[in-house]
Amino acid sequence: MFSKTKLFLTIGLSLLLLLIAFSGYRINALSRQQVQIMEDYSTVNSIAFGILSINKWEDKITTIVEKQIQQFSFTPEQRVELQKEVEKMLHAMIDKAMSNLTKKQTSIKGKIRKAAVNVFVDEDQLHDQVPGFAKTIVDQVNKPSTKKTLKNLAEDKLDEVKETTFDSSMVAQRKVTNAIFSKYGARNSTGFKKKTDKLFADIRYESYAYTLVVFACILLLLALWKYLIDHQELQKSLFIFSLLAAGIVLIVGVSSVMIEVEARLEKIDFHLMGEHLIFEDQVLFFQSKSIIDVVVILLKNAKIDSIVVGLLILTFSVFFPLGKLISSGLYLLRESSRKNKFVHFFAFKSGKWSMADVMVVAIMLTYIGMNSMLTSQLAVLNIREDNITSIATNNTSLQPGYMVFVLFVVFALILSEILHRITKKISEISS
Repeated sequence: MFSKTKLFLTIGLSLLLLLIAFSGYRINALSRQQVQIMEDYSTVNSIAFGILSINKWEDKITTIVEKQIQQFSFTPEQRVELQKEVEKMLHAMIDKAMSNLTKKQTSIKGKIRKAAVNVFVDEDQLHDQVPGFAKTIVDQVNKPSTKKTLKNLAEDKLDEVKETTFDSSMVAQRKVTNAIFSKYGARNSTGFKKKTDKLFADIRYESYAYTLVVFACILLLLALWKYLIDHQELQKSLFIFSLLAAGIVLIVGVSSVMIEVEARLEKIDFHLMGEHLIFEDQVLFFQSKSIIDVVVILLKNAKIDSIVVGLLILTFSVFFPLGKLISSGLYLLRESSRKNKFVHFFAFKSGKWSMADVMVVAIMLTYIGMNSMLTSQLAVLNIREDNITSIATNNTSLQPGYMVFVLFVVFALILSEILHRITKKISEISS
């Protein structure tokens, strides 16, 4: 009876362990995939390639100016003002010409010309005809053929300005962005955004689904402990599978992304010449790391203090918890190991030295601190005025890796208490 129960329990726990392992693998893989997509997204939408890029400004301003040139036309009010200006110019030209022609002459030719002007030219009559001349000029300017010529001249001048305005990093920028677009099968930034938005949504849904599966499996293990805690013949099998499950959860927790810090200008809208000059999704900062990633970065740093900190995090947040799990298994399975001071220390006393629970609190405080700091700092960038509108967003968030790591810390504490109760009963029975 008990042998069959133990067999069924072993098979069931093995399947449960495989489910935890597969779900943990998927959580880790999805977190890495999300980081890669976000890094590509941040590169394409970096402010260096956007609002700080001369080429982007040139393209957007050129589009607005070209639209203004094509839509160029005088309003009735503008025609009146233009005619007044032309009349002023014509009056000034007449005054200047008459002044030159009627000034004192010394040569015979000049005297004859002055006399002819005095006889045949009536200055007042010329001034009277200025409004008619001005109207003729304005009408000529408003002809479609003349406006077309003026537009062509303006566009040619605009092209000259474009040719003399360039960003030295333009070639590198386009090479990088085109490579990323090709990677995602997108033709342009719009297509890239659609694809990445869908990928983000799918990954987040799948990641949290697998995280819930891991939580459900651990809860099922704890439920089994509630009903089997008094069945001594099943305790060892259940405890070993529980330790294996805890080990998998720990590995997933420390290797998966825990926190994602992102700040971006969601939208910045400049109002220029009656048009909207818009930059969207300008990423100011992005960083996403797991505990293992942080350790690797610190160990790669040439500074001795960074290496020491990296080793401390690795030792107390990874090696100590793993040592505790292994020692707990040895303590329960091998009676000789119970007299080993090393095994006893890790099984019961290493908890105070482990930084797993400290890491949970530290990451939470980091999240709260970064979230508050970015929110307050980005609030300064939120502008709503007639000439500019800016919307800044803080997308700092805790990731499934953090939740899995918290699950390990809680589960490890419960297993420690279970081991204490089991060994206490074994000692009572032995005595």
